[in-house]
Amino acid sequence: MIDVFVPITTFWDVLANALDDPWFWVLSAAGAFGTALIIRHRLGRRCW
Repeated sequence: MIDVFVPITTFWDVLANALDDPWFWVLSAAGAFGTALIIRHRLGRRCW
């Protein structure tokens, strides 16, 4: 009989792998910067 190993990936495993990946940080920074620009643009038209 052969034992079958089924890998179970938890949220924490995925998060740990993402934090080790440099592209995660690049895309996160780009997303945060883009979101900040959009919010600034939207608020700038209304408030100022």
